[in-house]
Amino acid sequence: MDFKISSARLLSAFECENIEFALFTEIKTNIQVIYKYLIAVKINGRKHPEYFIVSETSPELTAEGRHSLSIYYSEKFSVDFTIDQFEQFDIFIAEAFRLLREKYNLTSKIETINADINEWNLPFCIATSRDYIYEEYDESKLKEIIWEYLSAPFTSLNLSNLSLEYFPREILKLRSLHMLNLSDNKLESIPSEICELDELENLDLSKNNITELPEEISELKNLKVLNLSENTLFELPSGFCNLDNLESLEIRDALLNKLPEDIGNLSNLQTLDIRAKFVISLPESIGKLKNLKKLVIENTDIISLPEEIGDLIKLEELHIIGNSNLKTLPDSLGNLTNLKYLYVYGNSIKTLPESVKQLPSIKKIYLK
Repeated sequence: MDFKISSARLLSAFECENIEFALFTEIKTNIQVIYKYLIAVKINGRKHPEYFIVSETSPELTAEGRHSLSIYYSEKFSVDFTIDQFEQFDIFIAEAFRLLREKYNLTSKIETINADINEWNLPFCIATSRDYIYEEYDESKLKEIIWEYLSAPFTSLNLSNLSLEYFPREILKLRSLHMLNLSDNKLESIPSEICELDELENLDLSKNNITELPEEISELKNLKVLNLSENTLFELPSGFCNLDNLESLEIRDALLNKLPEDIGNLSNLQTLDIRAKFVISLPESIGKLKNLKKLVIENTDIISLPEEIGDLIKLEELHIIGNSNLKTLPDSLGNLTNLKYLYVYGNSIKTLPESVKQLPSIKKIYLK
């Protein structure tokens, strides 16, 4: 198929049953026809998209203020509807998804995916950055419309790397969300209403500019995985440790200066990954994390580790790396009978406790 398209920018990708859809905008052509929006449709396992749905216009149609919705199957043009509303994104996306559900008899939920669009073998290049010639539309509005017309509830939503400056409040309508990825954006805050997403299990807020979290985040009782890395967080909100179903907490490259004293209340935590330069100590309650299997303490200002670290009876992996003020390790490390991997380097530690040499399950000790 040849649309005479030279490039387009991926706005979002979706999946339903065995069908994948990729939605594009900022479409550049070398002909007079203008494509405003485009959806590529690909059946899993096939090398090329099966067909394209486009909102298009031409000098003749432009003079009349009209756009057409066209469907291209393989090498031939198939259907053409010409009305003035197809320039409007909501009309286009509603009709396009109606046709898709009808053609493929789709009844399941349509979910966003993080597609590797390079594997689609598209007949045009993928633009990697926004061309500001196309700023006549409001991208956040487009996303709101997409959510409006996906008739079945979402369970997974990936909005990473979209340069979002504000939390899209339309997300709060998606009460069935289990996974929300907002990483690699420009968010500075999270609304307190996030607690309304009470089915949420996995939340990725990494690589933003978030300075504080709302206290209401502690009401996400089903949350299991939380990534807060690479933000400007100074502290965690009170009540944070009421997230008693949390299994993984990652806070890397943050401005955090302390961990909550009641961190031991995170009784189901299995992975704790802390890389925060201004943290100077670990709470004694860390020893109450009886289900913890992996602990990473990296690039902090910690001077010593609490003896209670030896109470982490299920710990299998311990990383103590790049803590330049840390000179000794507690003898209680010898109580970590399930410890398999110990990483200790980049600190000021000169010798390991004798008790470490007797660890019954140890497989490797890394001392770079």
